Amino acid sequence: MTFPKKQNPNSRSLLSWDSFITHRLPLLKLPQDILEALRQGKLAYTKALAISRIKDEEQRRSLLEAAISENLSIRQIKERIAALNPKPEKLPIQKQLDSAYSSLKKSKVWSNPDKKQRLESLLQEIESILTEE
Repeated sequence: MTFPKKQNPNSRSLLSWDSFITHRLPLLKLPQDILEALRQGKLAYTKALAISRIKDEEQRRSLLEAAISENLSIRQIKERIAALNPKPEKLPIQKQLDSAYSSLKKSKVWSNPDKKQRLESLLQEIESILTEE
């Protein structure tokens, strides 16, 4: 059985079948509290999707309540989500060097003359820093 792409070609308000499957059907898998707010029309589906990505249930519930009560925009919601997930701290320089060296050994950078020359100059700079001690 095949479905038409649009049910009414003159209507712009209807979703295509593909769009429905891609964008709206996954909404049924949302957590129950978000799904309920969505069904009641308290929250746009784009906001519901953004909030649903929060793993911690208490944080998700808190942001959901704030989004509804304060009528937060999608940008404000994403900013609050970013604030909940702090950036991972930077690795110590020794671990960064170990990782870079390991990646460099596996890399195909050696076949590119420009990159090889750049690496050689960086290596000389590192060696000069080490000899300054």
